[in-house]
Amino acid sequence: MNFPKINREFWQRLLRLIYPYFFQSSEKLSAWILIAIGNGLLFLASFLGPTIIRELGDMLSALAKGDQPRFYHAVSNFALRSLMSSISVGIGYYSLNLLLVRWRFWLSKEMVGGYLGSRAYYRISNQQEIDNPDQRITEGIETFLAGVLGLNTLIPIFSGRSLSATTYLWGFSHNLTIILILVGSLATWFGYQVFFRTLYKIKYAQSQREGDFRTGLVKIRENSESIAFYRGEDKERGYLNNLFQAVFVNKNLLLLWQNIYFGSFSGANDIIVAFLGYAFAAPQILAGKVEIGTLTTVLFNSSVLYLLFSIFGQIIDNLSDTFNALVRLEQLKKAIDVPLELPNEEIISIEDDSAIKIRDLTLKTPIGGLTLFEKLNFTLKRGENLLIMGKSGSGKSSLIKAIAGLWLSGTGVISRPYLNNIFFLPQKPYLGLGNLRQQLVYSNPDSHKITQEQLERVLKIVNLKDLPERIGGFEEEIDWAKFLSPGEQQRLSFARVLLSAAQFIILDEATSALDLENEKLLYDALIEQKETIISIGHRSSLIALHDRVLKLPPEE
Repeated sequence: MNFPKINREFWQRLLRLIYPYFFQSSEKLSAWILIAIGNGLLFLASFLGPTIIRELGDMLSALAKGDQPRFYHAVSNFALRSLMSSISVGIGYYSLNLLLVRWRFWLSKEMVGGYLGSRAYYRISNQQEIDNPDQRITEGIETFLAGVLGLNTLIPIFSGRSLSATTYLWGFSHNLTIILILVGSLATWFGYQVFFRTLYKIKYAQSQREGDFRTGLVKIRENSESIAFYRGEDKERGYLNNLFQAVFVNKNLLLLWQNIYFGSFSGANDIIVAFLGYAFAAPQILAGKVEIGTLTTVLFNSSVLYLLFSIFGQIIDNLSDTFNALVRLEQLKKAIDVPLELPNEEIISIEDDSAIKIRDLTLKTPIGGLTLFEKLNFTLKRGENLLIMGKSGSGKSSLIKAIAGLWLSGTGVISRPYLNNIFFLPQKPYLGLGNLRQQLVYSNPDSHKITQEQLERVLKIVNLKDLPERIGGFEEEIDWAKFLSPGEQQRLSFARVLLSAAQFIILDEATSALDLENEKLLYDALIEQKETIISIGHRSSLIALHDRVLKLPPEE
């Protein structure tokens, strides 16, 4: 991954993610109020910090001289300013953290909405450039926003402390102030050049490898039964060990740079500050020109001023995470907003029609451009049922994807009814979160009109009459993919079809887990209720249930 430069392009990328919330969303006013309150109070607390230490210095000097009135006056000032600082810090950070929560909620809704809109999630799943979109939306958003607001807090902290510390040190010693600024600036430049660049690359790699490891674990969870039948535990263990080894090696490298190299650099900075403070304060104390309490104040303010200029040492760690999350989020947002671009001559044309017509269709895979078949032609009128058969890899399922508008790589014309009049039923049913009623009416635009009597009727038709009783009713939520067998899942999917108002039904081996009796039962119900059926299948028993058979690849 190339290191991102802090240039115009970087600020444009950053602005693309920040601008909508602060300037276009309905929450923009409250967002600005929260950031104003948070920054204002943190500025106040940061400005008071060095003055509190000056009161400690006065207390020490008063004790050394036995000046009781001066001591109690310094104590009262110290207590008042400490109280003001503590309250300001608490309310300031609360305001900014509240902003973080609200901003994350808003941005997550926007990203998830875009991810699911226009089937961007499907396009992205076929793009190798976008890895782990789930991680980018969850961890990426949180890391990015926390980083941005973390960098934002440095503005009031830097300005408040620098104003207070510089004012005091300039009055004490012009030379010390100038030296601290110069040395601090040099340390900042060196830290940016050496540590920022390296830590960014290491952390970007760590994010990718953590995501790959998590994906490997998810695949085991989702395919646990298949792995158990294959007795593939050793293979999966080796695969996961390799993934985690990559995580482990990169994490060790990250710790080396963070704790050894950068930690040593930070420790050297502390020594330099202490040396400079003593070098300028000690001679004047020994000569009796200033009080002993001045040493405490000088050392603290010297440390504050020096570390403010090398505060970018803190930014190094923060900004590398923020840059990483920014790049990954911006990549995902671009993939969501910009559809996969194909040359005009390689895009299949989709037209509206009352029937399904395929004219001179040449279909290619979206990635790699592999031609599946060429010059396919057929017309399916309303009321006809078509069975598509062919060898594995001949493009049967891909043809359905093209009709659905998911695959448009190729040439030719597909005419079809509106998608709301077509119901696609895949071989592997999708059973998401929700109760039994929600499973049955999933994706149904008229779900609010469907009565319980209708639900009970279709369950009886698909031989799942006892399902509500088995699980405890229509409102019960369970892990459907684990509770139902593959055949029961396919029958539940057929129930969805029967509840749908769509008249064109396209099935991709949707009865592969069923016995012949249940298969015929479900097809008879479909033929009775629906106008047109397109099926993909290998079973010869399906031929008698359809009017026509189309074999792929098409014969020349």
